[in-house]
Amino acid sequence: MAKEKPTFSTRSAEELYWAVRQFFKLLAIVIACGITLFIAQFFSNVLFLLIAVIGFLLSLATVVYMFGHFIRFFVFKSRGE
Repeated sequence: MAKEKPTFSTRSAEELYWAVRQFFKLLAIVIACGITLFIAQFFSNVLFLLIAVIGFLLSLATVVYMFGHFIRFFVFKSRGE
């Protein structure tokens, strides 16, 4: 069974929901990348750098999406939507 998509009373509530989801996704990426980097440092410097770059890019993309949702939240909140 598919998970039912949440419904929102306002557009600002929806943007806040997605911003918080992106924040928790960022925390998961940082924790997983930190654990993986700790383990990778014992194997190879190249592996460590590769995982670090991938983790940085994933974190950067997630932060951009999160800030975008927060900005849209503030815009919709100020409009009363």
